[in-house]
Amino acid sequence: MDLPATNAIVYRADALTEGLSDRDLARLERLAPGCYTRVNTRALRPEQRHRLMSIGVATKSGTDCVLSHQSAAAVLGLAMLGPDLRRVHFTSARVNGNVRGVRHLHAGQLSDDEITVVEGVAVTGIERTAVDLACASRFPAALTIMDSALRTGASREWMEQMCAGRQCRGIRVARRALELADGESANPGESWSRAQMIGAKLPIPVLQRELWVEGKQYFLDFDFDCLVNGEFDGEGKYLEHRRPGEDVAAAIIREKNRENAIRSTGRDVVRWDWDDLRGGHMIPRLTKALTRARLL
Repeated sequence: MDLPATNAIVYRADALTEGLSDRDLARLERLAPGCYTRVNTRALRPEQRHRLMSIGVATKSGTDCVLSHQSAAAVLGLAMLGPDLRRVHFTSARVNGNVRGVRHLHAGQLSDDEITVVEGVAVTGIERTAVDLACASRFPAALTIMDSALRTGASREWMEQMCAGRQCRGIRVARRALELADGESANPGESWSRAQMIGAKLPIPVLQRELWVEGKQYFLDFDFDCLVNGEFDGEGKYLEHRRPGEDVAAAIIREKNRENAIRSTGRDVVRWDWDDLRGGHMIPRLTKALTRARLL
């Protein structure tokens, strides 16, 4: 959920003018120098907090810089893999690249069609944001942002044109990520899973393949030739997918029934989570299943 910054951000200068004191402001959370929020950010994801911080800093920046990179992605709601959210990123043709306090300024030309406005703040558009961030990332994170951009409705052709016209550090990673990007990838965990599969030279699975079993419809995270099904179990999966009035235990039982239904079609089901991705356990587990199915 993207929270509107309106009425959520308080600026010290404005607050003092209205009669508040620094002691009053100390009760609020400080986002950046002179910028506070009334929102309890402990209940927010890091990207949501960074969205507030970015809009707050940009609104009072007093420059013609445009929010970009991680900050633009947070404002636009694009999914990222392990982003560094310590600073607010801007791009402008009128500055040299530098880092000052919470601001990271990038030097770069932006055309009018590469800029959009969100809550009164200029932000690089989805396509430009994805290409910029992919160029500054390693392949798993680059694939994640490209997947997210396509999932959001970005134009693959426009991003291809942007990549073709660039000669900069990281452009090869961005081009490869865009070539292999798939908007059917549902979240960063699935994108990172696929990045590891690509690195291990495993077969490319079909994402979100539809499957009907005894009149019930299922969508498979990763389907390998209708023989092996890969499932990524993200943090909070059962909480996010609970039905109205359903507790976590009931959601787990429903997921187990779903897995049994998939297995009844003759498919082998391999599951993994964030710890498996971080620890390198997913690829060996999946390789064994693909070998048993004679897909390797």
